[in-house]
Amino acid sequence: MDRIIADLQPISPVAGQEVRRTLAERMAHHKVPGMSVAIIDGGRVVETAGFGLADASTGEKVTPETLFQACSMSKPMAALAVMRAVERGELDLDAPVNRYLKSWQLPSTDSFSADGVTLRRLLSHTAGTSVPGFGGYPLGTAVPTTVEVLDGLAPANSAPVRLTMPPGGQDEYSGGGTTITQLVLEELSGLAADEVYARDALVPLGMSVSTFAQPLPEALRSKAATGHDQAGVPVPGRFHVYPEYGAAGLWTTAADFARYLIGLQEAARTEGGVLSRAGVAAMMTPQPNSTHGIGPEIAGTGETLRFGHSGGNRGFRCDSRAYLHLGKGAVVLVNGEGVANAGWALTRELMNAIARAYDWPDFAKPARLPVTLSADQMAAVVGRYAAGDAEVVVSVQDGGLVSRSTFAGERQVLALSATDFFTAESPYDLRIEMADGRAAAFVIHDNGEIVMRLPRAEA
Repeated sequence: MDRIIADLQPISPVAGQEVRRTLAERMAHHKVPGMSVAIIDGGRVVETAGFGLADASTGEKVTPETLFQACSMSKPMAALAVMRAVERGELDLDAPVNRYLKSWQLPSTDSFSADGVTLRRLLSHTAGTSVPGFGGYPLGTAVPTTVEVLDGLAPANSAPVRLTMPPGGQDEYSGGGTTITQLVLEELSGLAADEVYARDALVPLGMSVSTFAQPLPEALRSKAATGHDQAGVPVPGRFHVYPEYGAAGLWTTAADFARYLIGLQEAARTEGGVLSRAGVAAMMTPQPNSTHGIGPEIAGTGETLRFGHSGGNRGFRCDSRAYLHLGKGAVVLVNGEGVANAGWALTRELMNAIARAYDWPDFAKPARLPVTLSADQMAAVVGRYAAGDAEVVVSVQDGGLVSRSTFAGERQVLALSATDFFTAESPYDLRIEMADGRAAAFVIHDNGEIVMRLPRAEA
């Protein structure tokens, strides 16, 4: 661990520029108070550690036993609960989801039929449903029911979950879709969501210190980290409450969440685990038009197939990655959003350092050598690009390209060609789509899979 925390490098390194920083330096740079880590090797947890502060206002330190919000890492846990119901013969992944809903129905639209919305598509983010994420509710304020969340009714603070794209189409991240599957499980079991997720995910995996209870029970709050904003200031009330349990509601430790990763690694090898081998294979198969399997994000193939999920709640960021067949993996939990929302950058910097120390194949980005663009080539990509609430402005500064975005702050943009770019702080690559000699769109992609496409907009 000492070697790992002294070896944080840029996420996308630049050839010829060797840069190494310590974890403490990067936490201070990103204004992230605390972090918890668990490392898996040989199919077991081999190292755990806590760094920094659980609460910047009290000075309480993070330990390996400190609870963090697992944010959207809740989603693959929710998917596991659905898969166990499927294996019991209670649900069909490919049946219209409305078949299982009693108190609420997903409405069709003039353009799209809800008959094409299935559990498989909801859990792989290809159902065409809306609402990517949730903001949660300050502790002590009114919290909506699952149906109120789905209809966007007070006291819900999110929009209604509706069909906005064709079911079975492109990968469009939807925490709203996960919340539909939450209602399915509630109505199927007759249990509250936290109880059904405990029964069908936490207990079978032996995750004894984790909970989906919302709000976090009073008895556990002394063990919990406080969330911190982009300035490193504690969130009022310490943390938000998430009635969207399956999308964002899990509280856990890094070591306890590692039990989920190890549980699926074990189930992939032998029968009698938390799922059948066929069930694990189904979860780990990327779905059509998606980088997701049934729940987790999937990368690699064969022996180097890896699965995991990242996440972000108010005041928290997190990431988890594991190799299904190699017995390797790690969990990183952070109690800060990071400057310009860079908490995820910090989790990835540490994950890359773990990958180097434990010889993870095909994980960290190789060093690349930028090329120099002419003034005309740089001028061709300068401009404003926007879609919805996301915006990127590309400009020339000190003879180079700089991007300023609503989601990642300011970053130096390095060219691989006149249309292909990267930044040292991100695992994603950038491409400028050209039309008639003019930039038409700013595309963020990962190995060719589009993460975000922003059309050129008027200044």
